[in-house]
Order: sequence, then C-alpha cells, then structure tokens
Amino acid sequence: MLPTLAKPRVEIEIRRAFTRDLKDIMDIEEASFTSPWPRDVMVNEITANTFSEVTVALHGKKVVSFMICWVIDCERRLQNIATAPAWRSRGVARMMMNHLLDEAQRAATSVIILEVRELNREARALYSSLGFAQTGRRNGYYSDTGEDAIIMSLNIDGENSERRE
Repeated sequence: MLPTLAKPRVEIEIRRAFTRDLKDIMDIEEASFTSPWPRDVMVNEITANTFSEVTVALHGKKVVSFMICWVIDCERRLQNIATAPAWRSRGVARMMMNHLLDEAQRAATSVIILEVRELNREARALYSSLGFAQTGRRNGYYSDTGEDAIIMSLNIDGENSERRE
C-alpha cells in the first residue's frame, strides 16, 4: 500500500473582520450561495450588530474565508461560513471552525448551534468530524430551493464535546 501524502499546510491568519474586508467577503459570499446576503446586511454584521462576531481567514492580505457567529449569553450561533472556491478542500474551513471552538471554550460558551443545507454533505461531514450532532430539522427552510435545514449543535462541556482535529 502506498503512503498518502499530507496536503501542505497553508499560511493562514485568522482575525476579526473590518469594513476594508467587505469586497473580498462579498465576492466569497456571492460565489458560494444561490441567495447571498446583501451587502448592507454584511456591513451591519461587521459594524453594528452587537451580537455578531465576523472573522476572516487571510492568506497574505487576501481574505480567503469568512465566518459570522452570533454570541448570545452562553450560546454561539454560526450564521454563515464560506471559503473562496479556489481555497476549498485545503483545510481553511476546518481552521475557521477550530478557531470558533477555541473562542467558545475561552468564553465559557455552553453550546454552538448551526443550520446547514441537508444536501451539503461536505459541510455536514466537517461539522460531524468536529463533534457536532444533528439535533433537529427545519422543513423547507431555504426559500431558494425549499431544501430542509439540518440543525446541528455541539455542547462544549456536554456529552458530544469530543473534538477531533
């Protein structure tokens, strides 16, 4: 049997988003979703929504991924995560999710909740590999396709908090 070669690690910096990142964020958003969030909503998430934490992953000075998470009491709700098409399958989304899990543990978050399209098998596999479990379903949630949303959660101190790298 031939050994498998590990993909080379890419140099990625993860930090809070600023309005100067908006063009790259919107480019990724529009390339990733059939119903992208409007620009004014994205501006609000970065500048005004007091619950919102917007994070970006940079390679050099270029935003290659972003994540929007709402922090409400001891709960974090992953609202949006996307990676530029050229950067997919390189572990960037996993780095972003690991950053979210690290921040949640530091802040004594009790649970992280997200919704994912039922047919988005790649994302569901990533979330499952990090310890998230399906906890519900929203029938016909996505208005563009009528697709169901799968609700997944991770109890930070609970029974499904086993984190895998």
